[in-house]
Amino acid sequence: MGGQSTLEQLRVLLGQTVRVEIVDGRRLEGQFVCLDRPANLVLDNALESFPTLFPFNTRERGLVLLPFRHIRSIRAPPNSLIPSSPTPLHLDGPSD
Repeated sequence: MGGQSTLEQLRVLLGQTVRVEIVDGRRLEGQFVCLDRPANLVLDNALESFPTLFPFNTRERGLVLLPFRHIRSIRAPPNSLIPSSPTPLHLDGPSD
């Protein structure tokens, strides 16, 4: 995604299905609906998995709010409507 800021990269994903990996190893996949002012990411129709412990189990979570500081990476899954880069968007903190 080139020289775009993190915020610009996230705007491209708005409304799309994204896969988010958080610092404890869990993955959540759902529709990216919002990034609020304190940088909490909101997913709708989210499914949660813990691939390192339970690789074949997922749980429906519905609407979830993920604090930005807990997010390790965000990517568009291969079957998403937008192209997925070979490397996920890694997040070090919000930037404008």
